[in-house]
Amino acid sequence: MPGKTTIASLCGVAVGITFALSTDAIPTDGSKAVIIQAFTRLAPLLCVTTIVLAAMRRWTTSYDHKSRKLFQELADERDKFRDECRLRAAKLDAREQRINRTAESDGRQLRSSAARLTEALRSLAEEREKNDRLKASYDELAADYNLVVIQAMQDRANRFRRSVDTLRSAGPVPYSALRVSPDTVVEPKIPLPIRLRRRSAVAAEPSQHDRPVDSLGGPA
Repeated sequence: MPGKTTIASLCGVAVGITFALSTDAIPTDGSKAVIIQAFTRLAPLLCVTTIVLAAMRRWTTSYDHKSRKLFQELADERDKFRDECRLRAAKLDAREQRINRTAESDGRQLRSSAARLTEALRSLAEEREKNDRLKASYDELAADYNLVVIQAMQDRANRFRRSVDTLRSAGPVPYSALRVSPDTVVEPKIPLPIRLRRRSAVAAEPSQHDRPVDSLGGPA
């Protein structure tokens, strides 16, 4: 406001001097005329300089205000960016900790699974070895059982042959007994070895050859 008043006053003085010179109201001879001429020459320049300085001051004030406002906005954006970076860093730290905990838990589970798998493989190897031993024992037992069965069948065949020879020497043979040739030797058929389930004891099954032959006894 004072600057505007000064500018208005100087402009009024310049206008008054110019008007006085134009009407010849001011003397133009002597030292006073020189002073007035110098003042009239400097007054417009002074007014222009004052106006320019006032305009520059106003412009600098506005520019300073805009600059301060811009710097404040930049500072706010910087603070906001820092807050966002801090929040993002906190989230990344939490995520890293969560990943580390998950990796540690997965590592423990993996080690536990590997240990259980190793134990299962070891148990499987032991069971296979035990199965092989049981299979060998079963094969041996089946071979012994088949040998006993073959021997029992041979013994029954021998007893049957002796009974036939005894009946042949005792008397005439009926017609039913002639179906078998006297020269035919009854040979038992040895079956192939079979695998049977384990039994506590081997019991010989009764055979029809152990019973007396009624048809070979002759007529009563």
